[in-house]
Parts: sequence; structure tokens; C-alpha cells
Amino acid sequence: QVGTCAAIACPPYTYYEDGRQWDPAVPCSPCPDAPDAFIGHDSCVNANEERDILMQIYTATNGEFWANNKNWMNDRMPICSWDRVFCGLGNESKDHGVVKLDLESNQLDGKIPSSIYSLPLLEETNLKKNYNAILSFEGIQNAQNLEILYLSEIVVESMKGLGKAPALRRLHLTGCGMSGPFPQEIFDLATTIQELYIAYNDFSGTLPTEIGSLTALTDFYAYNNNFSGRIPKQIWRMQSLRNLVLAENLISGQLPHEMSKMTNLGLFSCFRRFKDGPKLTGTL
Repeated sequence: QVGTCAAIACPPYTYYEDGRQWDPAVPCSPCPDAPDAFIGHDSCVNANEERDILMQIYTATNGEFWANNKNWMNDRMPICSWDRVFCGLGNESKDHGVVKLDLESNQLDGKIPSSIYSLPLLEETNLKKNYNAILSFEGIQNAQNLEILYLSEIVVESMKGLGKAPALRRLHLTGCGMSGPFPQEIFDLATTIQELYIAYNDFSGTLPTEIGSLTALTDFYAYNNNFSGRIPKQIWRMQSLRNLVLAENLISGQLPHEMSKMTNLGLFSCFRRFKDGPKLTGTL
């Protein structure tokens, strides 16, 4: 209770945001699976579960041959000291609370297990430039805190399941070898997604009118795909949009007059130098 020691630090096997009880009506919550008997826990995680998930990732992607794998799989070392693993407050002595994995350019080779989405506090994952790494979005609904996914230049099996991500606001999928129409799963992220990078893929067809539903989007980079036809007039509803890059697609025809209502738009790029076909026409 506030006015007791809990106001300074939560007792062992309990937790509270910031590690202490600050609301008299809400006591520190029980955490029977706490990784230790220390006071002041600010989250409730099962340390053994986190370690198991990291070990699964290592094993499935040939971690023995990673460029950086210091301390991985060492039972005597806390997981927060494992190379490229980051925990809350940057404390490498902790053995729980993974908030970020930065495995960019680390020579991962193989399919990343869906259990990666079950790291309970994970906020950011960077898997860029692991050219032989394979990822699906199966299980992403379990990633309650995951806001940032950098997946450029890895193999993404499909977009199936992506729309179930509960908190995703930044998604980079540049050069992932994807094709087909604009992914409908993106529209299921309309309330959260702010950055979408899908450049250097082979998406095609027209931009759907539903694109106007992405009202939180600030950055949309679709450079060098094969989107064709006119830009839909519904795009004006994307009032948060600051950067719109559609260059080196097959966009043609008159720009919608409604784009003049996009008062926050600072960059609009729609040039084409290397692809044949109809181009932009009409008046500004």
C-alpha cells in the first residue's frame, strides 16, 4: 500500500509499473513466476521462457555461424548480456525482460521460429540483411508490445497473419522478394501503422481505394514496384502523411485534385526513368 514499503519498491514476487505502487487503489500485482526474489520488479515475465525462445532462434538459424553470438547459449550468462539482445534500462546483468533484438547483418540462416513473437516485452526486432533468414507472421498476435519490425532483405514467406499484430507502428519490408497486389493485411493495421516501407519488391496492380483508411501513416515508401494506374482520390484522407514515394512504378494519368488537401505532405516522388508505359498526364 502507498505509505508502506510498497510505495518505495514492490515486495518480492510482485510487480508494478516503475517497480513501486503509486496508486493507492491498485496494489502491486502478484508474479509467482518472477525470475528472482528481488524487490521492485516493473514487469512479470518468466525468465526461463525467454531463454528458451532465444535458444530456439539460435538453433533454428544456425547460430553457431552467426557473425556475432557472444554469450549465446551460455547457461552461466544472463540473457541480457547475450550479443545483440537488449533488456529494459539496458541492464546486462538481468536475466529477463528482453525489449529489443538487433540481429541485422548477422548471417542468420533458416526459418525463424514463430515463438519469437511470444517474448512478452519485445518492442523492436531488427532482422535486416540476413539474406537466408525466413520469417512468417504466424503467431504475431502474441506480440502485444511489438511496435517496430525491420525485415528488409530477408525472405518473408507471405503477409498472412500480419494484420493481427496488435501494436505495430513501423514496418520495413524493402527488398523481400514479395509480389502480387497491395497486401490487404496492411489495412488491418490502420489504427497503428505509421511507417510502411515496401520498396524494391514486385507488387503490382492498382493502389486500392482503401488506402485512404491508413490515416495514421506518416511515411509510405513503395519505390520500384509495379503498381499501375491512377493514384486513388481517397489518398487525401491520409492527413498524417509526410512522405509519399511511388517513383519507378507504372503510375499514370491525372493526379487526383484531392491531393491538394494533404497539407502535411512534404515529399511526393512519382518519377520514372527505367520503365516503359503510360505516364502521368494532365494538369497540376
